[in-house]
Amino acid sequence: MELFAPRALAAIIGEMFGGLLWIAAVIAVLALALLVVGLWRGVRWRLAVRIAAAFGALVAAGVLAALPGFTNAAHADLSGALDWLTWAAVGIGAGIAAALAVLPLLALALGQRADEPAPTLQRGAASSLR
Repeated sequence: MELFAPRALAAIIGEMFGGLLWIAAVIAVLALALLVVGLWRGVRWRLAVRIAAAFGALVAAGVLAALPGFTNAAHADLSGALDWLTWAAVGIGAGIAAALAVLPLLALALGQRADEPAPTLQRGAASSLR
């Protein structure tokens, strides 16, 4: 059996992630659909990107802290450079995936369209409250 054959890789990934693989696939398809809707509506992305990046950083930090425990290991068991690089890559990858998953939802929830001006406080509005 070829090690990198598509069927072999699919079997390995399916065995590693089990039911979580299908949940992640559904979330990815929904995020992609929301991204298309956001692009079609012409939403502003700047604030949504900042919030999604902060969320992704929190997820990455949580995964980096909890990852060795998933394998019944400790941080002291990370001995070689490959161990540390893999640990960092999984944490950063999880953070990026989380940020990309919530980005379209945030952009649509904030509701600002690119063709609309950002809301500002009008001059004299505070004086009319007196």
